[in-house]
Amino acid sequence: MEANLDQTRRGGKPPPASVQDPAIAVPSGDAPSLVQIKTQHERAKLIALKQRIQKEAGQLVNREEVERAIAARAKAEREALVAWGLRASAVIAAEVGCDPGALHIVLDREIHEHLEAMSQMELLEGEFS
Repeated sequence: MEANLDQTRRGGKPPPASVQDPAIAVPSGDAPSLVQIKTQHERAKLIALKQRIQKEAGQLVNREEVERAIAARAKAEREALVAWGLRASAVIAAEVGCDPGALHIVLDREIHEHLEAMSQMELLEGEFS
């Protein structure tokens, strides 16, 4: 309540610093000047404008959309590789003359181990640029 009262009209002294609103406090020597604040604001507006122009020109894409597309592609490739193992195990077993069930178990295990190893690999900086 005290912060909302004009102490100068009541003839008293100003409220203590703990009651003053920091948004309207007198800036100290460390605080940015009005020119610096306006410069930062104009830079932010310029960056936003450049991004909007790049997006409209098709040079800038939505990060979430790209991440969803990459995840969907990785999932599709993983499922295709696992399905290939199922199809190929029967063909390989027929050509080699071994038990198709045993070959499928071994091939499926090796495919899953390979996929696990690939998922642990770190991407190199700039690998997809």
